[in-house]
Amino acid sequence: MPPTKETDVLTVATLREGGSKGAVECLFNERQQIFTLTPDSNEAHASLVGRLGEAQERGAPVKVVLNPRRGAIVRVGPPSPDEVESSEARILLERPNRPLRIDVSSMDPITTNIVDHYLKVPSFSLCDRIIPSYVEARTIFDFCAAQSCNLPGPPTIAPCIPFQYVIDGCYARAHQMRRIIEDRYGYCCEKVFSFANQGSDQLAVVASKWGGCCVTW
Repeated sequence: MPPTKETDVLTVATLREGGSKGAVECLFNERQQIFTLTPDSNEAHASLVGRLGEAQERGAPVKVVLNPRRGAIVRVGPPSPDEVESSEARILLERPNRPLRIDVSSMDPITTNIVDHYLKVPSFSLCDRIIPSYVEARTIFDFCAAQSCNLPGPPTIAPCIPFQYVIDGCYARAHQMRRIIEDRYGYCCEKVFSFANQGSDQLAVVASKWGGCCVTW
């Protein structure tokens, strides 16, 4: 289960209207989970929204206390100079790939895993070693699954992979698995992420295996 409270220094990607009256949804650049501020959840609702809006306008980090289990923002405040310096040390991509818009309603669920079919880009054009068979792919899959943090350790590859923390961290899990595929097995690997970045859209998957229900981002 996700913890009830987490403290982190984050940057605001966008603020938008939530589903209920007066609610505000906040998307952070460093988190995939969508967090909500509702008038009923905090007496200082307007003040918190104002701080987040100011931080977004200035492009400045904020120190937030979050409740991942409820998807709620508990507190917003200024980070210390050391925390600001630490957040600025994060290395950003020099030339990140631009997002490509896909009409999800037109997708065939049978072929959603065929990346090139929908992205229309030569994802693996620079690859010279591609996984040759399903058997080899299954071997790699089973090895990655065996690195799960919920299993008795120690894992073969450190750090372990927190598959059970489905509410966030997909980017970190993908990075670790890509590293295993490339460094341990020597095969080419690309990462593709799905975002709902049009209006107030959301993407969702069922994540009941680890005691939750649905994960949205």
